[in-house]
Amino acid sequence: MLFFQSLLLAGYAYAHALTRFASLRQQGLIHSVLLVLALCALPWLLEPELTTKVLRLYWVF
Repeated sequence: MLFFQSLLLAGYAYAHALTRFASLRQQGLIHSVLLVLALCALPWLLEPELTTKVLRLYWVF
């Protein structure tokens, strides 16, 4: 719980600092850079055994 509260506080500090010290153009650039960095951190290639399993959902009506 402390971890998530710390991240929430860090997000508030980021938003406060960004709106206080950066112009709208700089804010857009910073958000775009952070979005690209976050997308680069995602695992794009899945392991083969994860892609061959079929998830079957059975619905009861």
